[in-house]
Amino acid sequence: MKKSDSTVNNPGDLSQPFRLGVWDVHPNLNRISEGDVTIHLEPKAMDVLVCLASRPGHMFSRRELLDTVWGDVVVGEEVLSRVISVLRSALGDSSKHPRYVETIHGRGYRLIASVSAASEDVTSGVSTDKGRPRRASWVSWTVVSVALVALVWLGFELSSRNVLLRRGDPPPYAVVPFTSYAGCEEMPAISPDGTMVAFSWDGLTGDNVDIYVKQANVESPLRLTTQEGADRYPTWSPDGTEVAYVGTSANGRQIFVVPAIGGVPRRLIDSRNVVRGISWSPDGQYIAYSGRSEPDLSTQIVTCNIETGANRELTPTAPLGRDDVDPVYSPDGKSIAFVRKLATGMEDIYIVSVEGGAPRRITDSFQSVDGFDWQPEGQFLICSAFTGSSQALWRVSVANGEVTWVPGIGDWAFSPSIARQTGRMVYQHHRKDKNIWRVKRSTDPDGTPETRAVIMSSYVDTYPRLSPNGGAIAFTSTRSGSFQVWICDADGHHAVQLTSFADCYVALPSWSPSGDRIAFSANPEGIMEMFLVDVEGGYPARLTHGESSVLATGWSGDGEWVYFLSDRSGDWELWKLKAQVPDWDAAIQLTVGGAVYGVESSDGRHLYYTKTDQSGIWRRPLTGFQHPSDAVRVLEDVPQVGEWYSWTLCGGGIVLVSGTEGKRQLLYHDFASGVHDTVAQMDHLAVSSVSASADCSTILYVRDDSVVGDLMLVDGFE
Repeated sequence: MKKSDSTVNNPGDLSQPFRLGVWDVHPNLNRISEGDVTIHLEPKAMDVLVCLASRPGHMFSRRELLDTVWGDVVVGEEVLSRVISVLRSALGDSSKHPRYVETIHGRGYRLIASVSAASEDVTSGVSTDKGRPRRASWVSWTVVSVALVALVWLGFELSSRNVLLRRGDPPPYAVVPFTSYAGCEEMPAISPDGTMVAFSWDGLTGDNVDIYVKQANVESPLRLTTQEGADRYPTWSPDGTEVAYVGTSANGRQIFVVPAIGGVPRRLIDSRNVVRGISWSPDGQYIAYSGRSEPDLSTQIVTCNIETGANRELTPTAPLGRDDVDPVYSPDGKSIAFVRKLATGMEDIYIVSVEGGAPRRITDSFQSVDGFDWQPEGQFLICSAFTGSSQALWRVSVANGEVTWVPGIGDWAFSPSIARQTGRMVYQHHRKDKNIWRVKRSTDPDGTPETRAVIMSSYVDTYPRLSPNGGAIAFTSTRSGSFQVWICDADGHHAVQLTSFADCYVALPSWSPSGDRIAFSANPEGIMEMFLVDVEGGYPARLTHGESSVLATGWSGDGEWVYFLSDRSGDWELWKLKAQVPDWDAAIQLTVGGAVYGVESSDGRHLYYTKTDQSGIWRRPLTGFQHPSDAVRVLEDVPQVGEWYSWTLCGGGIVLVSGTEGKRQLLYHDFASGVHDTVAQMDHLAVSSVSASADCSTILYVRDDSVVGDLMLVDGFE
């Protein structure tokens, strides 16, 4: 007798194949299939899926799922989060826009796709191997060895990415190297007909960044610029005869144009306020750029009439802490897509009409966006975004923001550029070597500080935090395959991994005053939440369960409270939460009007923080605070101090990174004297994430030690 298509409430009925949305699920074989696509799941992932499918629409609490699937085996919520991540990857699902598994924040999960009996051809075509003993029921696990648990963990760690690589047929396009020079080739722009690529390159000697043009199947590029200073952000004229770019000199940044076959560059737009990214309109009449009108204001998207020089602001100015960058005209020229960067580190894509109006947000799930372009038909964007462990390309629907992974490209893909006439694509394969460095200040006022790399690997090492006694360092690293929290001794030795999340972003570790716990942020379910982990090991405990993002910033001196940044009020503000018995509803808001980062003073009386609406570093009392006007600015004359995690308190003052790219300084500002002391000059690619000992004698920071980039060409991309 054929089963009805009604929902099955008895989990035992789901031991046979069943239909889940577009997928055929085979529990006894631990696999799901769609047409010719077959994906094998880990046993526990299948068990969770079967449990959810037993009652579609029902919200299963985390504890209910753990007890049902793992039984008497003690595992933490981290393992369940990892399994859910694996399921979503296999099903092609998204935590932000779920079609199968929905997260009920703070509570659990539910299956929202339809569940029905499998078709007869699927049922008859699958061998259930009745001669074998039946696989143990998912409700009867009582004994599982530690070795098996470890293997399951490893499977989850690997399958979160590998399952995507197995999906579907091989991509119908070819990816081939376009350049392989010494140094770093970056910011590629492909000509409208797809025959040439303009790009920035620091040359064979690495002494200057200039604009080059290269044809396919021709090894040597043509150098278009030679002037001193970095030339970046090339963009083609619609007819493919000229290349515009941003040139940097002692007079600031201006927009120049040069013939694509070589010639003398001429200044196209005389503006010292160009910051990042330019785009040439399809009709050839306008250049869109990102500019800053005042030092204390954010960047905004501006269009300039090439003939008249008239500027039009398309996005409004805002205080420091929010920048609009990287404008790209749509193929029909009616709108411009751009990236909005927040000082908290969040980046998303917006679209604004060339006639003005409120920008429309397109994405809401990326940690960073590093280049994008429109596909020729104007319905999709191809975007380079960081989602957890590496940089990949994603296709974004302009209509509804739906995000799908672009297969066949690989990791660490940046700056895609697509030929408007042919659809041919070029992108940058780009790797940064981020390492953690240490400065030990000399006790002699005229002495030289000792500077050396303390934590190095060929992967990303970032967000260092010295322990309260100075004997250990907490940091995050991708050295195990994805971002995790690690600790090591003060010299960078004996590193130990504390977390084992699946493919997600893990950041901002912060030691408790007693040095036995670390607070940090991670997004295993798509939204940044705060966790606690014991330095001796164990499963991280989730502190927050909410609809808003949470970024850990530090602890109170008595260890009672954890400070964090959240957008739960609609704006990014600083809050605090009880660490021992966290109650999200009882969290206390500490700032009003926007905040970027904050640190408690050593005496516990004040909160020092940076604002989103004004530059400098501010201070407010932690008790008796009545009004935002009670906050006072204690530091205002150091440029670029509002960057996330670029400063901290120590030794009666503030240590901070100041300056611009390639000309940064590590400064110490003494509150008592008001004097700035230059601790170290840091003429490197990028410097960030400062941590210091209580007496300021030891300072940690992150710097980009090297950047390697080559260009890749994709033919037949659709």
